[in-house]
Amino acid sequence: MQDLVFIGSGFGIVMGVLAALWGICAAVGALFRHLETDTPAPITAAPSPSVTAGTPPAHVAAIAAAVASLPGAWRLVGIAAPPHVAATWTEQGRLGRHDVPHNRYTWAAPGRRKQEQAE
Repeated sequence: MQDLVFIGSGFGIVMGVLAALWGICAAVGALFRHLETDTPAPITAAPSPSVTAGTPPAHVAAIAAAVASLPGAWRLVGIAAPPHVAATWTEQGRLGRHDVPHNRYTWAAPGRRKQEQAE
């Protein structure tokens, strides 16, 4: 009988803590919803975004759709490719890879390196 009381009280404590956490999450969510609806941003007609010549139309549509799906009032001002060239990124990655010593003989079973150095 004492075991059942112990198990029941533990279950009650766990369920009470879970209910309290749910209540805290619901209160925080209600607070954020209240703050979001209290300050509506005026929606004005946005100028057409400036697009660089090399930007594909599908990319412009995808970026515009992503901005439109954001909560709140956002507008797209411009789309431009980053100023770097991808070749420099790969070059730096390869240089970084060659800076670190990668010796395949250290992948073998223990003691093999000593044998190779002795020969």
